[in-house]
This record gives sequence, structure tokens and C-alpha cells, in this order.
Amino acid sequence: MVASIYQHALLKVTFTKKMLEENKALIQPTVSLSHFYGLWERNFLHVTIPKENRFTKCTDCTKYKQEKEKTVDKARRAEIDHLLKLHLDLVWQERRVYYLHRYKARRYPSKYVANIADGMDQHTTNVPSVRRITKAMSALTTVGTHLVGSIIHNGQAQNGKEIYGSFDYYQYPHDSNLTMTVLLEVLVRWSEEFDLPPILYLQFDNCVRENKNCYMFALLALLAEEKIFEKIRVNFLPVGHTHEDIDAFFGVYSKHLDKLDVYTVTELLKALETCMKNPTPKPYMLKMVYDIKSWISDYCEELHEHTVPKCFKFTLNEDGKAVMHYRNWSHEPWKEPIAMLKSLPSGKPNTVTPSLHKLDMEGLKRDIPTKYPKNMPLKASEEWESWLANTEFNLIRYTWPVDKLKNTSRTVLASNAELPHELLELREKEIQPITEIYTGRYRTPREREAPIEMVDDFLATLQVSCFVALYFANYDKLPCIGKVLAVEEDNFKVYYWKGTYCGKWTPQHVPRQKSRPWVEILPKSCIVCSSFELTEDNKLMPSTRKFLKERYVALRTIQS
Repeated sequence: MVASIYQHALLKVTFTKKMLEENKALIQPTVSLSHFYGLWERNFLHVTIPKENRFTKCTDCTKYKQEKEKTVDKARRAEIDHLLKLHLDLVWQERRVYYLHRYKARRYPSKYVANIADGMDQHTTNVPSVRRITKAMSALTTVGTHLVGSIIHNGQAQNGKEIYGSFDYYQYPHDSNLTMTVLLEVLVRWSEEFDLPPILYLQFDNCVRENKNCYMFALLALLAEEKIFEKIRVNFLPVGHTHEDIDAFFGVYSKHLDKLDVYTVTELLKALETCMKNPTPKPYMLKMVYDIKSWISDYCEELHEHTVPKCFKFTLNEDGKAVMHYRNWSHEPWKEPIAMLKSLPSGKPNTVTPSLHKLDMEGLKRDIPTKYPKNMPLKASEEWESWLANTEFNLIRYTWPVDKLKNTSRTVLASNAELPHELLELREKEIQPITEIYTGRYRTPREREAPIEMVDDFLATLQVSCFVALYFANYDKLPCIGKVLAVEEDNFKVYYWKGTYCGKWTPQHVPRQKSRPWVEILPKSCIVCSSFELTEDNKLMPSTRKFLKERYVALRTIQS
């Protein structure tokens, strides 16, 4: 099996330079250039490096290289090399994020699943396609097909991943409807074999028409709000740097096709299935495309300036509404979330009306009955005659994939309670607040701990997003805390959290209504502790815990 690396001819030198830099940073020895070439010849003969790649070039990379070619000044060339290195380092940092997501999905399959998708170049999958083209074969009208490949990474699969190939005859526009349909179809096919984890990582081409638009983002918000996923992360590499393992798979498939005579679409799908093992790719014909754009457009917010950021995250806020966070690069903090959906759309979308106008149907009607039987096996020509007789598309009744995903089986996350107590204590020690350095005489930990004191104006610091502790005379479960959502003159809006003095705290939902957050408007008089924070793993600070225990005892004593 031949794998291709689509880079320039000096890639071996680039490899050695990169290896030298990394080993130098890690204070590790590096093999000589001649030894490196020897290792390459002995172990990597299956890797081919074409002189020029077929992919779209990065605009910034091209400009840097063009400017470098225009000058012979060493200082200027060195400065251009430095700027190019900074650019490539930034891109490499984003590429590593995908590798991290892929690793997490394989290492922790009950929590993460990662999906990368892309379309294969046109004309590669036109049929019939033969190795030895006769004059008669060269004159045949061919049928163009389009392939969208998807790789799902997750440790539940035997090989850590599954590969899917979606084929069509160009009967549907190649827009976001097609991309969204393939995404849903692949998720459904995955969920038919494996459990669905709560966190989804997506890697897409940086294409506004197909992927990076309000319709795709609205669909992802819908998947979050329907609680199919707790969190969805979407990453886009800069244009010209978007090529990953999915493109490597296309290279394997293309090389495999070069060795075959493929007369029909059935054989084309079979070739995808046999182009590699471990895992075996799973091809299918796309039967329909959902018109999600028309269905969801009245319910989604209009977006502007969304083409620049490369990282997006979809989660539920405290009101149970899906929100989108965004940032330009992965090392930057997330921007304030924005709501993507005005409300949930009802029903299900219609299907896109298919059309074969992109195919030369006149030529096919002329060649299939007369020329195809003379230039290919009888079984293949009969299959084409059957295809030509059934080019009318009938409306198909379908089950909306989102409804299927809502009813699919879920992975079960491992509980902390199953871990040994001593391991949890180790984690507690790692994340506990740092002890303040002080001078003078030694003071015991009890003396040094900054206590929480009761002051008359403690409600003056009350603000949105802070935590408060509450006390009700007719409620025995203590402590009772919540997060402030809104503050008025005498009242405030609170989102209840549940937990214990020493355990973790999580948002609470209305009993027997798991999808409805437990939110109430209360008088400020029920607050007994205001504006405190939880630890990194959502536990009460020791000082807060101590204050609340003493305060609740005092209040119950007064009440009795």
C-alpha cells in the first residue's frame, strides 16, 4: 500500500531541520544527515514525495516565499524565514489540537469522539475508468461521481477509527446542506454500531460555503440543545493547511483505483471497501440530502464576522439554551458566548430535489445502449442500462437523523467513586490553593486560614454569576447553594446547584424534569453567604465550608 506525502521535494531536509530543533530543545542527540537518509531508504520506501503538491497553497506561505526569491540580501532572507517560521509554528499548534482531539477520542472512548470530513477531488472517481484506454473508450461519455470521506476516531472501534465514504452523482448542490446531511448520516451509522460519547470534536475545511456558516453552526447548536452532545468543538485550519489524515486516505484510494478497471458505480464502491484493511472503509450511496438551510433559517441568528475565527465551541448555558463560544487560535481565551437559535425548529426538513443536469445525460443516453456493451463486460453494461432506466428520483419517506440520535445508546462515564480513596486524595493535594508565605513567628494552620466573617453589608457584593448560600426554615437539606442569574432591588434570580459539604457541586434540574433547569426568583433575605467561589473541581473552599456549617447551626438555634 502506497501512502503519499504532498509536500515539496526538500521535505527530507525540512524533516532533519525540524528534528534537530526539537532534539536540541529537549537536549537529545540527533543522528547525522547521512544516517537519516539511510533510515529513510531502508524503512520509508513506501512514502513518495512529489515535486509539487496538488493542494491549494496558503496565501501567506506563498507571499513569504515569493518575497524571499526576490532578494539575495542574507539579513532580509533570514527575517523572511523567521516570519515564515512563526506562521508555520502557529499553524502547527492548531494541527496539534486535532491530533490531541484524535488521541483523546481513542484514549477515552466513553467521553470523546472525533470526526474529520472532506471531499475528494473531482474527476478521480469518474466511471467507467480503465487502466488501458483505447480510442473507443476515450470517446465514451462518463458518469461523474463525488466522494465525501469521513474518519471517526474513537477507542470503541477495533482499530481506533472507522472510515465512511458517501458517494453521489452530483445530483445535489455541494453546499452546507450536503455537508450537514453527511455529518448526520455518519453519526447515525456510527451510533448503530457503537455508543455515542457526550463530547464531539469536528475538524472541517475552512470553507464558508460548505462548513463555516450560520446554518452549520445552528445545526450544531441544535444537537447541543437536544442534548445529543454535551459539548461540540469545531476547528478549522487556515486555508492551504487543511490537509490531514482524510487526504492521506484519499491518496490511498486514488492509488488503488489506478490499479483497477472500474466500469460501474458498484465497482467504485467496492474499490473503496478494498483499498485498505484495518479498518475496512464503509462506502454508501447518498440517497437524499436534507434541506436544513430552509428549515432552520427562520430559527437561527444571522451571523457576521464569523469567517475569521478558527475555533468554535457549543454548550448549554444555565438556562438550557445552546450558546457558541469562539476564538481565533486555540491558545487564546474564549470570547463571550452568543446564542445561535431563537427557538427550536419544529418537525423535520424537506429533502433537496435532486437533478442530474451536471451530467451529460444526452451523451449517456446515446452511449450506454450502443457503445457501452462493446467496450465493457456484459454485466457492467446491463447495470448501466438499468441505471439509465431509473434516473427518475422518487420522494422517499425518512426518519429525521436527529430523532434517531436522540434515541441512540450512550456511553457510560466512569465514576470517581470507583477510584481508590488515596488516588482522589492525591488529586486534592495537587489542586488545593497555594499556602501564603509569611514571616515572623510560626502560626498554626487554623490561625493562618483567612476566615469568612459576617458583615452587615455582605449583600453589597451580590452580582450575576457569583455563588450564594441560602437558608429556608422549611428546608432541611444543607447546604443549599445556587448561582445568581439576575439581581434586582429586593429580589434575585438563582439557578440551584446540588452537592454536599465535601463533594462536588453540579447544576440542578427540576425533579422529574431533567431537561428543565431549577431556577427561581427569591428575596435577598434568604441569602446567608454571598459572592463565594468553588474550587477547580467544583467543591466548597474549606473556609466557606466552615463558615456555612457554623452559620446554619446558629440559624437553627435561633429558629428553635
